[in-house]
Amino acid sequence: MVTDSSRDNCTILNLFAQSGIVLITELSTNLWLNYICGTAEQLGFKINECGFFIGSEELYFLGASPDGVIDSDTIIEIKCPYSARDSTIADAIKNKIITYATIEPGQLKLKGSHNYMYQIQGQLAITNRKCCYFIVWTKKDMMFEKIKKDELFWQDVNLNCTHFILIASCQKLWILAIHESLQTM
Repeated sequence: MVTDSSRDNCTILNLFAQSGIVLITELSTNLWLNYICGTAEQLGFKINECGFFIGSEELYFLGASPDGVIDSDTIIEIKCPYSARDSTIADAIKNKIITYATIEPGQLKLKGSHNYMYQIQGQLAITNRKCCYFIVWTKKDMMFEKIKKDELFWQDVNLNCTHFILIASCQKLWILAIHESLQTM
């Protein structure tokens, strides 16, 4: 059952996350598990914990850590916006507190150009899953969108990631080579 306590736990964890503080403690782990369990109960499925996924052979330089795995095809990503904690999601969107999503005929819709879409499509590619439940949860309510893997979107993102990694790696190697040659002079 989702309780006010589990929603408050979500708020506590989000406050730490937004301030850049990472707490890996038994307390924060238990709070996070309560939060995930509350979400699972509301949606009617079991969410399994997962760790860090490393990309396959062609994506070996990328990794992903979704908030949970439902089955061999499905992951979840949960957002609990601290600034909207006391609002309904519809009100938070209407008042521009939540700017990464819209509500279209009563359904949550993540904006395709937002970083969260890139995050989700990357997680789907790296974990080799077909869909993701993108969940937004406040103290007042919860909404979700089932986002399917978009191969064309990912191909473009992957090309940009690969290009970035190659350029960054080459620059680093070039700088190291210059540094090495200057030391031998």
